Amino acid sequence: MAAIYPSLMAANQLNLQSVINELDQYCAGYHIDIMDGQFVPNITFGSDLTNSIAQSTYKKIWVQLLVQRPDDWLDKLFLPVDSIVSFHIESEGEKIKIIDRIKKKNWQPSIAINPKTNVDEIFTYLDMISQVLVMSVTPGFSGQDFLPDTLSKVDRLVGYRQTSGLEFQIGMDGGIDKDNIVMIKEHGVDDFSIGSGIFGNDDPVEALKELDSLIS
Repeated sequence: MAAIYPSLMAANQLNLQSVINELDQYCAGYHIDIMDGQFVPNITFGSDLTNSIAQSTYKKIWVQLLVQRPDDWLDKLFLPVDSIVSFHIESEGEKIKIIDRIKKKNWQPSIAINPKTNVDEIFTYLDMISQVLVMSVTPGFSGQDFLPDTLSKVDRLVGYRQTSGLEFQIGMDGGIDKDNIVMIKEHGVDDFSIGSGIFGNDDPVEALKELDSLIS
């Protein structure tokens, strides 16, 4: 079943609790970007704020580590059981070790892949993870346009999932809105991280409800 995770990077940073209170009943959970200013040219949520957000909602937390060394961040996070934790295939560190550490914390391991990275690089790990996150924009900033070519990665992953018998979810993040979400779902995406497509509207709640109705 398709699930929408509002990306809090695009929300009103001065009133996050109110945003969460308004959206809780309409979404699967929340997507939180942690950026270190090195892996991408931006700094967003740190571990303290991420942990606070995780305690302020009963919905699933999906953390994306846009950081150079994801292994260094895992002990800083205190997330509920079954939270999704995405780290980038392009980041530093031993990938199997990172996956194992995420599992030991009872979180769901997810590998993210940038638009310019060959999807073949993650196939080795597909039997070890719960989700693949396909970036449909160059990561770092909210509000970018969707890159249609990234759907070819989704198609490859869907084909592999069907032939291998694996059950990993496929997530997508970047430039998703009401004009393309149906098409993206039809390609086989399960989890949607949406920022400007929700928070770029005058009424984020109605925007979220509309998006959900389109893929329900």
